[in-house]
Amino acid sequence: PPATNALQQAIGYAATLGSRYVAISNGNQWLLTLTFLPDQPLDSRLVYVFESFDAITKRFRTFWDCFSPQGLVHNAVIKDLLDTLKLPAPAKLSSFITGYPVSATRNIFQNELSYILDYVWQIMSQEEGTIAFVQYCYVNPSSHEDILALVKELIEKRKTEDALLGKYEVESIDRLPHKLAHLPAERPFVVLGEVGRGKSSFLKHLRFVAAKDVLETYIQIEFNFLDRPDKASEIPDLVYQEIERQLRENYHIDIYENSFVRGVLHGDLLRLRRTPKGTALSESMQKYNELELDEIEKIQADRHSYLAKVFHHLRKGRQCSLALFFDNLDRRDPDIQEQAFLKASAIARDWS
Repeated sequence: PPATNALQQAIGYAATLGSRYVAISNGNQWLLTLTFLPDQPLDSRLVYVFESFDAITKRFRTFWDCFSPQGLVHNAVIKDLLDTLKLPAPAKLSSFITGYPVSATRNIFQNELSYILDYVWQIMSQEEGTIAFVQYCYVNPSSHEDILALVKELIEKRKTEDALLGKYEVESIDRLPHKLAHLPAERPFVVLGEVGRGKSSFLKHLRFVAAKDVLETYIQIEFNFLDRPDKASEIPDLVYQEIERQLRENYHIDIYENSFVRGVLHGDLLRLRRTPKGTALSESMQKYNELELDEIEKIQADRHSYLAKVFHHLRKGRQCSLALFFDNLDRRDPDIQEQAFLKASAIARDWS
């Protein structure tokens, strides 16, 4: 009776908090049951009882499932606490039909068609990432219309901000244009949704169809995190390598080509020439060239900072902005998701 009274009182608290389980203990004895079972009073429910420390020792695996955070999160004991004392569900009515079920007759073409259709679907799945597939095969859900309009508006806003940043030469804070002074800080956009609900297709439709005109002047680089990297610490290297590769292959921009590098680092090299060491070595061209090459290598060693200079140079010189797409992160573990988001935040902030 004392345990019943204590458990009844605890159930009231648990129900108020929405807790699935309720437990009581005097330090030596431990009891656990479900907070609610329909049409079943407390005195007829199943309850786990550990009557002593010896009982806990002998059944420690069960005790762990009952009271550890991991066991509670995984509902390890719920199958034993549910309403298992009642009779199972009755047999389906179809089981009483005479002659039912009967074996199905197979069409002679059924196997052949299944092979062909399977092959067709494999081919189509390989084409899902192409522009033609998105243009002609993607069915845009009506519920996406408002989202597409919002995303286009956000991209247009970013594009306007880029135009302002490239248009004004700010000489002093007093002359800072009013619009430029009130630009928001850069932040990455995040598309959230359950696995397999069409986020990747939505982004492709946005890029190649819905917002194609807005993104025409953008350098677009896509990262697919579906099966790489193997661990979170490899994300920066993967991002930088993919940017370098896609710039070279898709936009014919080699960020390590001599004339391009000197264009990107023009201001840095001018400052180097004006330093005491640069001034002292300027009379000896060979020594100054060695100093300049050392400076270039030192700047390029920090790939994040160097790429920031590259994209600032491209935006100012070629009037093209940058759009990076991190895809399929929801299929990876939380560490990789977190590190990728942090990298996206740093890129959005440092590369404007």
